[in-house]
Amino acid sequence: MPEKKRKREIGSRNKSDVDKMDVFRRHFESQFAPLEGAQKIPSSKKHKALPGKTEEALSDQEWEGIPGVEDGGLVGDVPVVIEFDARKDLPRSVSKAPRSELKSFMSSKPPLPTSSTTPIPPKSEKCSDDEEDPRSEAEMLKNDLALQRLLRESHLLDSTSGKATGKNRLRALESRIQALGGKDITIQKNMPMAIRKGITAAREKRELKRRKNAKEAGIVLEKDTTRKKTSKKRQDRGGFRPSIGRFKGGALVLSKRDVMDIEGRSGLGSGGGRKGSKKHGKIKG
Repeated sequence: MPEKKRKREIGSRNKSDVDKMDVFRRHFESQFAPLEGAQKIPSSKKHKALPGKTEEALSDQEWEGIPGVEDGGLVGDVPVVIEFDARKDLPRSVSKAPRSELKSFMSSKPPLPTSSTTPIPPKSEKCSDDEEDPRSEAEMLKNDLALQRLLRESHLLDSTSGKATGKNRLRALESRIQALGGKDITIQKNMPMAIRKGITAAREKRELKRRKNAKEAGIVLEKDTTRKKTSKKRQDRGGFRPSIGRFKGGALVLSKRDVMDIEGRSGLGSGGGRKGSKKHGKIKG
């Protein structure tokens, strides 16, 4: 009796294991493709449906182990050697990012909104300078002038509108006139010198602040074309310089005026004026 009870417990365990494996197999096949050489394990329902076999008969069968190759059980389950080569899976041509794109990616500055991430194709060496279209050169020059004007007037434009209006428009026109060589209209000649210097200093201070903020934000500005007028005064030269006359060719050259200044004479004659002739009249008798 205890042996039969023991065999029944072993049979029930085998049935539960078979049911679990069947559930896992169906779940795996629903997620992935079914395996080619998979051996179907009979489910517990098939065991129940087999005619002439009861639970006692199945439990009485002793487990004899896994059938080997000699028994003719698993002939097709021989392990297959698979060679894996990682070089075959790699693509043949890997497109590398351009150097400028990598440099801009690794830099700490924020990217410009106009910068394009698409690689620029290299120019062909066949096209020469003679074959260039003059229309394209004129169009490029026109675009350059428009870009320079936009950079000069960018600080006058409003963020909401693309065109300057009102006071900003007048300032833009004044800057264009000055770029063409005209005089500054805003300068008032009758203004006191102290007030004029204060206005000029405040204007220069605002310009320096604008350029500093643009440099920190990475914004490209126009070049400063305003040049200070050089004084035409004679610069002080170092070395020997005489107080009277001029030193030329290793000799001191004195003019007549310098000699007269040394002697203490003035430019006029010693007589002090034009000498007049005396007129002699006839005495009448």
